[in-house]
Amino acid sequence: GSSQAKSPNSGASSLGSLRNVIGERRIMVTSSIEGLQYYAMGAFETFLPIYSLSLGYNGLEIGVIMGIQVVSMLVSKPFLGALSDRRGREPSIVAGLLVGFATIGLMPHVTDLMAIAVLSLVFGVSVSTVTASTSALVSELAASSEHGSAIGVLSSVMDIGHSVGPLATGIIVGEVSFRAGFGVAGVLLLVGAAVFTVLVWRIRS
Repeated sequence: GSSQAKSPNSGASSLGSLRNVIGERRIMVTSSIEGLQYYAMGAFETFLPIYSLSLGYNGLEIGVIMGIQVVSMLVSKPFLGALSDRRGREPSIVAGLLVGFATIGLMPHVTDLMAIAVLSLVFGVSVSTVTASTSALVSELAASSEHGSAIGVLSSVMDIGHSVGPLATGIIVGEVSFRAGFGVAGVLLLVGAAVFTVLVWRIRS
């Protein structure tokens, strides 16, 4: 009976927590950075295989390239998370975004398999550099009673970015070119780094 009596207050408290999180600009900017990073990742994962296929590489070679990106993320993320503990979340996020911008921007300009593999590895590390720090930063920016709401918002924005990335990039690639599709994803990371620096890093430092 007591649990039923608490339900309305609990619901109101949950909505209040969510409102507080959405109203905190730094949390929303950081969540948007996560969304942009996953937009780029969705574009990369979907269209790098198609781009590589257009260059004449076979399924095994493309599989190795994509596997390198995944393994680089899995291996590097714990170390990059620990690095952000020592050096700060904001520098890690901005560095990762800038490296991602350069990497995904260069991708459609290279045709050598080894060069594509190296860029794939570096891109995976750049994604880890950003994503290992964004969730930690969002938790630090949120009140202790609102960590769940903050991570929920972050995850939702991440999913939106990951879904929109392949769709939007597909339209751009279809209407313009691979260079334009990858280029837009890169520019979004660059713009994200600038906005994050002004609206989050400079305010926190």
